[in-house]
Amino acid sequence: MIVCSTGQIAASLLSLVTIRVDVMNKTEFTQAVRVLVFDTSVSLKTLIFDETFTIDPASGDFRSISPTIFPDQYEVVVRSNTTNIVPYISGITTLELADPLASFKYGDLFIFEHFGVVTAP
Repeated sequence: MIVCSTGQIAASLLSLVTIRVDVMNKTEFTQAVRVLVFDTSVSLKTLIFDETFTIDPASGDFRSISPTIFPDQYEVVVRSNTTNIVPYISGITTLELADPLASFKYGDLFIFEHFGVVTAP
């Protein structure tokens, strides 16, 4: 399994209301992807979003996450079975604009391999 992570993001000064996770499938097969969002502002980070979905070949999809109470610090993790799944993560402000301080393209993410697979829902 390939894991892409933003690491911890400090959101308290950014006026964020939504996290948008865009994911592109650059393969010729349908791929399963799992998106997780953690609140890291508390000790023992807590899961605030967890969804597994499939993406058609050479296609893309996105998820918008709007927590009732936006955490002061958070982390976004995207798990897939191939390095050809490309995430782009944006923090959206109250003015509905992407904040560049909370936006991450593929090259900005921590990427590592972990045992296991992502299975389709």
